[in-house]
Amino acid sequence: MNKYAVISSNTNLEYAPFLPLTSLLWKSVGYKTICLLTAGFIKRDDKGILRYILNCLSREPDVVIHTIGEISGFKSSTIAQVSRLVAASVPVEDDAYLLTADVDMLPLSPSWFNQQDFGSKFHVFCADVYGSPAEKHYQMCYLGGARNVWKSLMGIEEDCLDVELSRLLRGQPDGWFIDEAILAEKMKVWPTWGECQLLSRGYPPGGYAPNRL
Repeated sequence: MNKYAVISSNTNLEYAPFLPLTSLLWKSVGYKTICLLTAGFIKRDDKGILRYILNCLSREPDVVIHTIGEISGFKSSTIAQVSRLVAASVPVEDDAYLLTADVDMLPLSPSWFNQQDFGSKFHVFCADVYGSPAEKHYQMCYLGGARNVWKSLMGIEEDCLDVELSRLLRGQPDGWFIDEAILAEKMKVWPTWGECQLLSRGYPPGGYAPNRL
């Protein structure tokens, strides 16, 4: 079973340059990477910076690059964020394990990212961020499950990310954290919820998670 970290980015040059480094670090902890990139990545004339990033990613055999189409009414940042929820529509192995992550979160601990119980259907890392797990509201860093489990959770019917993403965003507001809000609604009605493994990070009250870079 191949394990993939799912990261995404638009053309924000304060964010996108992390892509090659973050992908290499995921490899060091035992994960390949799926990089979901907005359409502007290919179109933008930015003096070659984005082209350089793409060339770096293309040279890595353990990186899957997938370009996302534009969706009317939504910012590219929103499209990039929410795209991770339908990454199971990217054509990788049927038994692949997908773990959502952020481009600017650098993974350094193999033990932390390989502690999940694969007897459980779905794994919620950092399950203590927002309080009681009963709220079913979690950070996108980090949520893991097999590709077929993600398809069940998100109601994915087609192996076409653009189609599934457009369907998921239909009727939604264009705003920050909409990815977490969509996921929470899906989790609340998901019959497999009882088979999830919740992993606490150890957040102090009112503070930040320990051991993060």
